[in-house]
Amino acid sequence: MQGITDFMGKRTAGTMSQAQVDNSKMLAMADVIGKNDPMSALRIKREVREGDYQAARQAREQKTWAKEDAVEALDTKLGQEFDASLVGEDGKKRAPTADDYMKANQQRAYAYAAAGHMKEAQSAFKENLASAYTKIQMDGAERKQALGPAMAALSSGDYGAVADFYNRFVPSGAKVTGIEAGKDGGLVMQRTGIDGQPMSPLHAKDKREAMAMLQSLENPSALYQYSQDEFSNQLKLKQDARADHADKRADAQLELSRRADARAGAAAGRAASNDSRERSEKQQRAEARVQLALEQNPKLSDAQKNAIRYGVMDLPGQADKGEKHTYNPVEIQKSFGEVVSDPLSGKESIKRNAAKEQKFIDWWADNPQFKSQDRALQEFNRTDSKQRRASTSLGVPIGALEYLKANPDQAANFDRKYGEGAAARALK
Repeated sequence: MQGITDFMGKRTAGTMSQAQVDNSKMLAMADVIGKNDPMSALRIKREVREGDYQAARQAREQKTWAKEDAVEALDTKLGQEFDASLVGEDGKKRAPTADDYMKANQQRAYAYAAAGHMKEAQSAFKENLASAYTKIQMDGAERKQALGPAMAALSSGDYGAVADFYNRFVPSGAKVTGIEAGKDGGLVMQRTGIDGQPMSPLHAKDKREAMAMLQSLENPSALYQYSQDEFSNQLKLKQDARADHADKRADAQLELSRRADARAGAAAGRAASNDSRERSEKQQRAEARVQLALEQNPKLSDAQKNAIRYGVMDLPGQADKGEKHTYNPVEIQKSFGEVVSDPLSGKESIKRNAAKEQKFIDWWADNPQFKSQDRALQEFNRTDSKQRRASTSLGVPIGALEYLKANPDQAANFDRKYGEGAAARALK
């Protein structure tokens, strides 16, 4: 139960601080003085308001300083752990490599998320995106060369070589600790996360599916998307765990408060206040989801923003946990290629459309919320069809439409070339 304080004709929830008592006295004195000296009364009230403002400002600054101190302490701890990781068994410190820096950055992002410093975690996450992309591009030749032996080892049952390949070339922050064959012929890949704790294992129904998964890692775009999905999911799980603990504490506190209110006879009023606060918090969380999504993809449409705001669509890079990541390059070739039949043998082959395939891969990398290749193809074809219809109806090349969508600030130039109002119609 929360008490109240009646002081100088006003009721205040809880116990009044000394500053509140002093301010109440000053305002009461100003009312008395104001009967004969209005200017002095106004000056006193202005001083009281200025004191309240300075107190609120000081409290805000102290809160900011506390957070800065917490981040600095965390950085110091991570720096010490990074230095210790460079010391070998012989006690000598080696020079850090690019992989060392990337791993340290992943640990920093994870530690920030675990401590609730989401702004700093997002910044570290963005730095990791660039580091992972660079690593994938630089490792391309080695990865391609190592893929063949890894596939052969998988076929022969040497799963240790497959784990080594994953740990060496997949910058997801996860580490494969072992691969086992199940009773049903499937394969189970055990993993640990950035914090060293076990993660949910990866499953393949048979060696053929496992080889297809391994083969897909040769593609830089697919590897980049998969690895960063895995990394961002680790951050999301940690954030969800913090939110779950906070919700449980809030629920427990709310239950205690409601019981106390029932004993005090004020349950109805307090319940209404709690409901209002919960609605406000839900609105704030929804807006936070939209702002976070815009940081990752500034090109979101209004419909996509609303879908993310109301939970209809996941944040970019954080697709539905029940949806599995799939990638099949042969199916992509079939989707965009042309089936050609040999007039002599009658054998059919696929005449590939490399430009269309690359356009789809680039689009998929910009829309990582689609883990399933089938869903990504459906959405890509829908978007492409919509652009073609718009191009036909407006009489504007598709390339010009895509450029305007990526650079809406060029609307004036677009109107000068294709007619007044063309940009507005195209963007609509």
